[in-house]
Amino acid sequence: MYNLQSIDNGNSHPHVGIFKDGQLTFVSPLKEYRFDSEIDSIASSVGPSSNISNLKYISLKKFRKETSFLEMPVHYEMTLGEDRLHQGYYVYKNKLPGLTLLIDAGTFTTVDFIQDDGMKGGYIFPGIQTFLKSYSSGAELPQIGNSNSLIPDLEIPGSTKSAIENAMKYSQVAWLEKLLKEHQINEIYLSGGNSSLFNEVLENTFKGVIKFEKNLIHYSLYEIYLYLVKNNLKD
Repeated sequence: MYNLQSIDNGNSHPHVGIFKDGQLTFVSPLKEYRFDSEIDSIASSVGPSSNISNLKYISLKKFRKETSFLEMPVHYEMTLGEDRLHQGYYVYKNKLPGLTLLIDAGTFTTVDFIQDDGMKGGYIFPGIQTFLKSYSSGAELPQIGNSNSLIPDLEIPGSTKSAIENAMKYSQVAWLEKLLKEHQINEIYLSGGNSSLFNEVLENTFKGVIKFEKNLIHYSLYEIYLYLVKNNLKD
């Protein structure tokens, strides 16, 4: 078991996971964390490179080939975001046989299909806050910061606030219901800051296995680190 500092340089809330003897002990905002130079760091980055430009860390870019990442086949062009790729690798290594969905609910809600023969690709939807912020262009529309549920109200909205909130809920739930209807999905991994909201919906609609872990990106980076160590690829 190893100590590790796993960096998730995301679009909105960059943070660091601290592993002690293989256990994730806590997660800290990147800007508040003081790195230990005696412990290896590894990064997944889709946010501003300036956030981590002064840090020493293991970059995983060189391990992404046109049709693979490490030993995982990838059926997606090279523009695939590192967060999707790295979490996809973790799911590929740990999934049940058959089709698995990986839903990462953050600034954007990404949905990736992972089969026994690798990562197939997927969708990028506006995240919950991103959707709600789109109403800021309306001068007289209320600004709604967040939501504590994705389950729509049954009644027709009678206020502007309710109209916006329920439009967001339907926009998130509609694509999820369609994908579940059209594909034979055996398992779903949920990650990201808003993953608990999707977990609430899926508990009532999905009959397969749900793996709910908001810190999946950090466990993914630790899994990748173990592979690099085992295969002498760390340096």
